[in-house]
Amino acid sequence: RRYLQPRVDHLVRRLRVPAIIGGSTSGATRKINENYLEGLDTLLLSPSATDDSLTDRYRTSRSGRQVQLFWRTVAPDGLQAPAMQRAIEAARMTIPTTVPSASMKALAVYDTNNTANQNLSRLLGIPDPVTYRIDDKSSREAAIKAVIDVAPRFIAPFGTGEFVTFGGGDAAESMLGAIESGWKEPAYRPWYILPEGNRTNFR
Repeated sequence: RRYLQPRVDHLVRRLRVPAIIGGSTSGATRKINENYLEGLDTLLLSPSATDDSLTDRYRTSRSGRQVQLFWRTVAPDGLQAPAMQRAIEAARMTIPTTVPSASMKALAVYDTNNTANQNLSRLLGIPDPVTYRIDDKSSREAAIKAVIDVAPRFIAPFGTGEFVTFGGGDAAESMLGAIESGWKEPAYRPWYILPEGNRTNFR
């Protein structure tokens, strides 16, 4: 909150912009829309907030009417989950019969800090997901170990930034990189099926 509110206030109360592009996550977008724009006519336009319930959020405008002032340009979780299910099934159909059937398991992995990730995991219906906190090194390491121990054929990471490109703070490499480095199953490598991702540094 200490980071979001000053920036939003600068945009809408000082610069008086008619629209804000953001936030980058569903959680930040919800906070901005519900807490910092009440009574204003500022449009909130997000390219990456996917939580379905955001579409139903109305707020009070300057005139006192309840209006919808949130738009998104990315598919919500309710549309992404069925697409991911079809992608996993299509991938399963391409696996050679020489690969053990036990390796056909799909595993969901997500950061519990992100409410959209939890929602997408629930919609996708993959049992026993591996969860972690991106801001907790020991939690990340435990999740990486759990994924390697399960050795699933398909990994569905929710949160591209958290899983693929995170490398700041005390993290030496991304979770994807750590899983690839520590992979022990000699018969196959995992497939990663992501719901979205605008990052390009998949090194």
